[in-house]
Amino acid sequence: MGDNNTVGDNNTVGDNSTVGDNNTVGDNNTVGDNNNTGDNNTVGDNNTVGDNNTVGDNNNTGDNNTVGDNNTVGDNNTVGDNNTVGDNNTVGDNNNTGDNNTVGDNNTVGDNNTVGNNNNTGDNNTVGDNNTVDDNNTVGDNNTVVDNNTVGDNNTVGDNNTVGDNNTVGDNNNIGDNNTVGDNNTVGDNNNIGDNNTVGDNNTVGDNNNIGDNNTVGDNNTVGDNNNICDNNTVGDNNNIGDNNTVGDNNTVGDNNTVGDNNTVGDNNTVGDNNTVGDNNTVGDNNTVGDNNNIGDNNTVGDNNIVGDNNTVGDNNTVGDNNTVGDNNTVGDNNNIGDNNTVGDNNTVGDNNTVGDNNTVGDNNTVGDNNTVGDNNNIGDNNTVGDNNNIGDNNTVGDNNNIGDNNTVGDNNTVGDNNTVGDNNTVGDNNTVGDNNNIGDNNTVGDNNNIGDNNTVGDNNNIGDNNTVGDNNTVGDNNIVGDNNTVGDNNTVGDNNTVGDNNTVGDNNTVGDNNTVGEILRSSIIVYTRWE
Repeated sequence: MGDNNTVGDNNTVGDNSTVGDNNTVGDNNTVGDNNNTGDNNTVGDNNTVGDNNTVGDNNNTGDNNTVGDNNTVGDNNTVGDNNTVGDNNTVGDNNNTGDNNTVGDNNTVGDNNTVGNNNNTGDNNTVGDNNTVDDNNTVGDNNTVVDNNTVGDNNTVGDNNTVGDNNTVGDNNNIGDNNTVGDNNTVGDNNNIGDNNTVGDNNTVGDNNNIGDNNTVGDNNTVGDNNNICDNNTVGDNNNIGDNNTVGDNNTVGDNNTVGDNNTVGDNNTVGDNNTVGDNNTVGDNNTVGDNNNIGDNNTVGDNNIVGDNNTVGDNNTVGDNNTVGDNNTVGDNNNIGDNNTVGDNNTVGDNNTVGDNNTVGDNNTVGDNNTVGDNNNIGDNNTVGDNNNIGDNNTVGDNNNIGDNNTVGDNNTVGDNNTVGDNNTVGDNNTVGDNNNIGDNNTVGDNNNIGDNNTVGDNNNIGDNNTVGDNNTVGDNNIVGDNNTVGDNNTVGDNNTVGDNNTVGDNNTVGDNNTVGEILRSSIIVYTRWE
């Protein structure tokens, strides 16, 4: 023992121990064999120290502490009361430990760390410098913590975790095993984090989040409160996620995405970069979303959908399964889209539309509001459709057509290119319309009609079934045409005419107004005409 040491009463020291100068020891302490203590240390009362420990200079230890064997302590450390330390631990300099802490075996602690009260640490952990841990935390085994981290109260950490520099963890968090965390991350309170997660740098997580296992998170992400993220998800950089979201398993999210509140996402979805998602959306499984999309609120999306880039979707839309959407499309509010539809690029859809299944839509189409489209329709490019139209099943529409409002189209119709259709028209089934036709308002067309090119039809006409019309014909207003009529080319018909059934009209004829035609019987020429 060196010089100027002060020892109280009832202390016990074993064999082969070495004590330096100017140390102060209280009462009822027990020290084992082969210990080495430096200078200027202060020890309280009722402490127990095992064998083969080494203590440096200027340390201050309180009362009722228990230390095992083969520990090494540096200089200028302060330890409170009622702490328990196991074997083979190494502590650096200038550390401050509170009361009632428990430390296992083979731990290594660097310099300038501060530990509060009632913490429990397992075995084989490594802690760097300048870390701060508050009260009532529990840490398992084989964890590594680097420098300048801050941990709050009542946290539980499992085994084999690695934490970098300058991280901040709040209170009441539960962290599992085998997680890796980078630098400058902030975690709030009451979070539950599972096992085998990897987190990069500069991320911020709020409160009451539940994160599962095997997730990978990049850098500069922000997560709000009360989110539930399951397993095997991958998140890139610079994403912003709000509150109360639920994310399933095996999802991949790119960079610079923003997600609002109360969204639910299923499994195996892939999201690209720079997307914005609002609130209260529900997404199913196996969907793929590209880049720069903007999705509003209260939308529901099913499974196996593919969405390209730069699309905008409004609010309260419902999308089924197995749909494919290209780039630069805009969809309004309250639309209902079924399954297995394919949509090209640069289309615009208004509000309150309903689309069935297995439809194909090309590029640069514009659809208004309150339209209903059935199943298995094929629509080309550059078409414009107004409001309140009802289109059935298995129709084919070409390119550059313009359709007005309140039209009703049946099934199995074919429309060519560059046609214009007005308002309030009704078309039946199995009709064929060519190119460059102009049809007015309030017309009714039956079934199985064949209309050629460059025809003009006025308003309030009624055409029956199985009629054939050639090219370049002009029909006025308020005409009635029956069934099974054939009309050639370049004919002109005025207003208020009535034509019966089974008539044949050739080319270049002109019919005025207010005529009634019963039958025209024709073989090679007209042989009989009955006018009524």
